[in-house]
Parts: sequence; C-alpha cells; structure tokens
Amino acid sequence: MYAFLRRPSWLILHVVVLAIIVVFVLLGRWQLERLDERRAGNALISEYLAAPPIEWSKTSSGRPPEYSRLLVSGVFAPDEEVLLRSQVNQGQPGFDVLTPLYVDELSAVIVNRGWVPLEFDSPPVDQAQPPDGVVSVEGIVRYPLSGSNLANTDGATGKLDIVARVDLERLNRKIGGDLATFYVELTSLAPPGTSQPIPAGIPEVSEGPHLSYAVQWFSFALVSTIGYAALIRSTARRRVGLRRRAGSQPLAPS
Repeated sequence: MYAFLRRPSWLILHVVVLAIIVVFVLLGRWQLERLDERRAGNALISEYLAAPPIEWSKTSSGRPPEYSRLLVSGVFAPDEEVLLRSQVNQGQPGFDVLTPLYVDELSAVIVNRGWVPLEFDSPPVDQAQPPDGVVSVEGIVRYPLSGSNLANTDGATGKLDIVARVDLERLNRKIGGDLATFYVELTSLAPPGTSQPIPAGIPEVSEGPHLSYAVQWFSFALVSTIGYAALIRSTARRRVGLRRRAGSQPLAPS
C-alpha cells in the first residue's frame, strides 16, 4: 500500500519536508533561548530599578550599569539642548528634549528631560524650560547605540538641532565640553520644572514576543508533520482505489 514511498521522487520529498520541519523546530528553540536571555536580562534590570539611586559626579569611578537609578546635580544649559525626533507619547508624535546638565564648568551629562508635542520643534523649547540654578536630577542610566544617524545638521557650522538617535560624540563636539559616556532619562527633578516636557518615567520590563514566536514555529512544525502524513495517507488510498477500479473493469468482447 505504501510501496510508492520508496520511489525517488517521494524520497526527495521526504528529505525536503523533514528539512522544513527541522528548521521550524530549531527556530522555535531559538526563540525559547532568546526568551531565557530576555528573562535573565529583565531580572537584572528589575534589580537595578529596585535599588536605591547612585549618587554620581564627574569624579565617580567606573561606569554606572545601564538601567541603574542615578542622582546627579548640576545646572541645565537649555541653549545647548537638541531634540530627539520620532518619539510618541500616548499615540501622539513629538520630540524628546535632550539637555546638557553641567556638573562643573566643562563636564556635563545629557539628560533626556522628556517628551514635547510635535509643534515644539525649535530648541531651546521656550514652553519647556528647565529650572534655573543648581538642580538635582534622578533618572535611569542609558547607553546610546553605536553609530550616527542624525537629521537637520549643518555640515559647515556643526549646527545640530534635531537628532534621530542619541549620539554623544557628535553632541560633545557641538557643546565643546566633556560629556559623560552615558545619558540619563529623567524620572524626577528638584526643584520641579514646568508641565512640559513630560518625563518618560520608570521603563516597563516585558518579555517581548519570543514565546508567541516559539509557539508559532512549533505550530508550523506540527502542521507540516500532520499535513504530510495526511498527504501520504490520501495518496495511498487513492492508489488503492485506482487499482480496485482497474481490476473490476469487464473484459472486452472478442
């Protein structure tokens, strides 16, 4: 009944289908491994976020871990701030305001003070001025992605108003100071500023889509297995039916 499965064309099909199923299973396992990595990273991030904030100054040794909470004091320089484009708050497009916070005459930290609406597109943003004088910033440490992807720059003057990502090297050349190698996403400010910009707050920790992707790939493997088995069974039954009909044909008259 199943002797046809040993034919060369079917043997090739066996190999192809088996390879497809193996690939689906491997992709599912890879997503589960990514999920384990994400959970381990989330546990570390949650530990940092739950810890007391670290007081930081330019003389502090070492690099603070990403997602750790930081306290830093200094004076904002709104005349040197830039806008981070393509930011969304509750479904509305806008910018994040990146403002240098000087901890001394030359040393500064870039602070992401929060979101402003799309119409506030000319830094310094008059509607979102920071407090004057010495302030205390509490925020989350972030490290920028490598590389540069900037918009609205003037190559002749080095003018830089709107950026597509946080590029500390380029910003350091703009302000002519000594920027820290990280930036801070503001969560609280003392004394408090105006209603604009809107701080991002504590980042949410999620597992991402890895589990659903793993289920999807394993489902593909299962469907492929069941579908191929059904194809083999239906082909075998059709061949048996053809043989029976061929054997029941009456002999032609001589």
